[in-house]
Amino acid sequence: MSNIRRYDTEKIPNTRYEILNNQYETEQRELRKEIDGLEKTIKRYEKETDRAKKFIRLIERYDNFDELTPTIINEFVEKILVHERDRKGSQTSNQKVEIYFNFIGNYEPSKEEFKGGGRKRTSKKRQASSKLFET
Repeated sequence: MSNIRRYDTEKIPNTRYEILNNQYETEQRELRKEIDGLEKTIKRYEKETDRAKKFIRLIERYDNFDELTPTIINEFVEKILVHERDRKGSQTSNQKVEIYFNFIGNYEPSKEEFKGGGRKRTSKKRQASSKLFET
């Protein structure tokens, strides 16, 4: 009987219990949201990794080619968007071209690739790959 009395005297008040319970439930909701966000991040990472692996396999298949054929272009390129020129009717104005590759999406070459009005590549592999980006 003495143990029961001791337990009753050490019991936390209902108001304190409610406060602690609410804090616990709030923390659990926040942790569930964080877990959901992390799971989405992991799935996105796995999907991007899978797409990158597929693109690498495609590159390895055409590791050494001398001629860029329509078949090769169709396997690499999903779509090409050619926008209007900055100034209509001008043949010297800039024109944006977007290249979307299979598995990796839009490719935007760096400014260094366009310096000097063209690319200066040394290896055959680089020369062939640059043909994919010429407009």
